[in-house]
This record gives sequence, structure tokens and C-alpha cells, in this order.
Amino acid sequence: MPAKTEEIWQEVVNILKQAKESGSLNYVKYISEGIKDDLNVYPYIVLEPNREDETVITVPFRKKIVFSILIGCVMQVINKEKQIIGEGDNQKGILDFVRDVKNVLNANRNLNGKALKIDFPSTIYVYETYPERMATITMNIEFECFDTER
Repeated sequence: MPAKTEEIWQEVVNILKQAKESGSLNYVKYISEGIKDDLNVYPYIVLEPNREDETVITVPFRKKIVFSILIGCVMQVINKEKQIIGEGDNQKGILDFVRDVKNVLNANRNLNGKALKIDFPSTIYVYETYPERMATITMNIEFECFDTER
């Protein structure tokens, strides 16, 4: 069960990319690891590491880590009337996009056996860049690692 931060990151990336290829995120055009200033394909997802907190646990030589990832959901508004809540699979609104991302990750709550739990403590919506709509989901992943293998 012990994992490394890099393994947790890769699991999140892999789960989202699998959903992009053959699942409920098949409308997403691109998934980026890190900010890219030249992205002009919509919708897309940007992943950024945010924070890592660590505590001692009672099992010898192990630490509990809470790793936080920011998941940016970016879309371009096509229909002003459907920018918040879309219209089925044909046109997603920003709330649909966020729901789909959270549901994909919640469907694998332990990240293929690497995590103890995940949660989404906050989502921030941005509208000031209209016609782009953005949301940033904070995802916390709790896992154990060996003291010497962070």
C-alpha cells in the first residue's frame, strides 16, 4: 500500500486520460500536466501539484501524506444560454464539466490501491475571462509512504 507522490500523480493523470480516450471525458481535447500558455483547444484540463502535508503515523517507518492537486477545467462558451448547465452530451456547461471530472476520479477512490482516500474540498469558478469558463477543483489524496521513499 505505501506509495510515492509521483505514483499518486501518475495514477490521477492515467485515470483522466483513460476517461478522455474512452469514457465520460471523451469531449475533452487535451490534458496538460502543468500550465501551458499556448493551449487553444477547448475544452481542456490542466493539472498542477498544489501542496503536500505529512504526518507521522504509528506504523514504524511510515508517513501519512496528504497531496493536493489542482485540476483546472477550461472551456470556451459556444452557446451563452448553456454555459453553466449544458445540454446532454452534445454541449457541456462548466458545472457538467466539473461533475464529470469528479465522477471519473470518484469511480476509483483508492487510485488503484495507492491511496487511502480522496476528496474535493473546494471548486472555484472563474467567469471574468468570458468567453472562456474555468473552474479549479482542489483534490486531496491521502496515502502512506515509507520514511525514506517520499
